[in-house]
Amino acid sequence: MSIVLHTINRLTFGLTPGELKRVERIGARGFIAEQLQPAKLAEPTELQQLLRGYKALNWDPPALFLHFGKHKELPPGVTLDPGATEKPGEIRAQPAKAKLLRAILSPAQLQEVMVDFWYNHFNVSNAKGPTGFWVGCYERDAIRPHALGKFRNLLVATAHHPAMLHYLDNARNTAPESPAGRKSKQGLNENYARELLELHTLGVDGGYTQGDVRELARILTGWGVRPAGPGTGPSTFFFAPGRHDDREKILLGVKYPPGGESEVPRALTQLAEHPATAKHIGFKLAQRFVADQPPASLVDKLSQRYRETDGDIRQILTRLFESPEFLDEKYRGKKFKTPFHYLASYHRLLGQIPDNLAPALVTLQRWGMPLYGCATPNGYSYDEDDWLSPAALMQRIQFSVRVGQFQRAKPRSPVDSEATPEQQALDRIRRQAPPSGPPGEQVLADLRPLLSRRSLTALDAAPASFRLNLLLASPEFLRY
Repeated sequence: MSIVLHTINRLTFGLTPGELKRVERIGARGFIAEQLQPAKLAEPTELQQLLRGYKALNWDPPALFLHFGKHKELPPGVTLDPGATEKPGEIRAQPAKAKLLRAILSPAQLQEVMVDFWYNHFNVSNAKGPTGFWVGCYERDAIRPHALGKFRNLLVATAHHPAMLHYLDNARNTAPESPAGRKSKQGLNENYARELLELHTLGVDGGYTQGDVRELARILTGWGVRPAGPGTGPSTFFFAPGRHDDREKILLGVKYPPGGESEVPRALTQLAEHPATAKHIGFKLAQRFVADQPPASLVDKLSQRYRETDGDIRQILTRLFESPEFLDEKYRGKKFKTPFHYLASYHRLLGQIPDNLAPALVTLQRWGMPLYGCATPNGYSYDEDDWLSPAALMQRIQFSVRVGQFQRAKPRSPVDSEATPEQQALDRIRRQAPPSGPPGEQVLADLRPLLSRRSLTALDAAPASFRLNLLLASPEFLRY
């Protein structure tokens, strides 16, 4: 596999028609430089229009909670969109639809890959109460703006968001000796503190103790979410001094004198700057872009770059993509696609999008990867062992056989005025897709450099009408 094709495979959700030739003209380095500056890669107009139709993507946590919390009265100063008619199920589905569309259509592919990566790193699940309505604004406000920025900013943004504070129960974290603790009989909740250390920063082998978990939980007391009911104010982050432990703490050997709300930003900075965090983040990035068990030499380089740049993600990725390990031929085409990656790469390869986005989301649920639906705090894995099984292979083979149901429908001409706004926008996007010949012929030409001699022989011997099906089930398409 050429370095150009390898680079496209690793930095995107899959090859698109004509992309290989374009990247060959500018070179792998040119493509990497382009992808590291997503602000210069404008979203297609029709994609922007479609995303604007998903109202839930633009609402803030109070509006989302109050609109679907069945409150008869709104707090002062809180207003809702009077034209909003979406039911709760649709509000939950809109962020997932947007995520799939961006993965298929956005030219800023590395940005989308990193948004997906960091969401899983700082996972919250839509299966837990109001968090289900907040996943979209959580990704929008806490993840997307910082996906290629400073890790410290990601950490702080996620720590302030009501989705995270509700999901990991810190909204209930109360010092037992505090006024609120004595009154309510509530106590210390260590869930968020434990995941901050184990998953978000130092890593499971990062050298912390159970005592550090408890001390961090004490620092986090009072750090929560304002209730969202009539007369109580919006459901946004707030600090409750009456629930805070105002005694001295010692986190990882560092003393914290009583400081109220200021203790948490100081603790987050301490964790972000810790050498174990640099190593943990370096390992995870190397695992996503190089190998499930990445070489220690690469992890060391990325860890060093993290420390040199104060956790600048763009610069860490630059070091990664320039490394001999990333360029090493033995790692090319070896990583197994997650269900989301596989489905997005299919649609990108054909230059198409689903006729209806809802069945695509159902497909991902059936394949064990409902978008925003990972119930555990560690998020979805990128490790082959978590996705490759006889049952998973059979699902993808069956999908390749039934691929006709995901083919592009004949666009309405003119746009059907009775169709939903979403369907009208989808039709306009389809009109802009490049023309395709017999199924599989055009995409086979683009993908020939990726396929082994054995796969090419099987494809060339098959009838034209079956080639696309064989291609989607080929060992090479299952990997990236």
